[in-house]
Amino acid sequence: MKSGPGWRWAGIAAVLLVAVLGVSEWNKRTAQTVAPGAGPSPEAQAPQSAPKPTAGEQPSAGPRSESRARPERERADRPGDTQRPALEEYHHNVQQEFRSADRNGDGFLSREEVKGRFTFIEREFGRVDADGDGRVSADEFWQLRRFQAQQKLRKQ
Repeated sequence: MKSGPGWRWAGIAAVLLVAVLGVSEWNKRTAQTVAPGAGPSPEAQAPQSAPKPTAGEQPSAGPRSESRARPERERADRPGDTQRPALEEYHHNVQQEFRSADRNGDGFLSREEVKGRFTFIEREFGRVDADGDGRVSADEFWQLRRFQAQQKLRKQ
């Protein structure tokens, strides 16, 4: 019996079909699928409540997600966390510095606004202007100031 190129492609197609069907069946078993545009089924929407303990029974711990229901504390409220408020204050000061330098109030620093006020930015304007639009945004200014502060801390 001859096996020509037609039979070879038929065999490859059959193997691919079996592989696709196998992956499809595996996906059905391992993940819940929802039709596009359709919401979850009413059973999935109903909250799963644990049975209430009767008198004398200890309440069960319940699902892990219920323990996450309590509100998160702010990072600044944690004991021993002294760095976060200092960073926020520094960021606020940098924002004020940027706003005071932005004379025309467009939210960007031009070469003229930088001239005489920020000598480093004046010299390295092309490097500070990361997106190359010819002006320094508040984000670019913050990145520069943060980098400079990190360099200053490393020298100490």
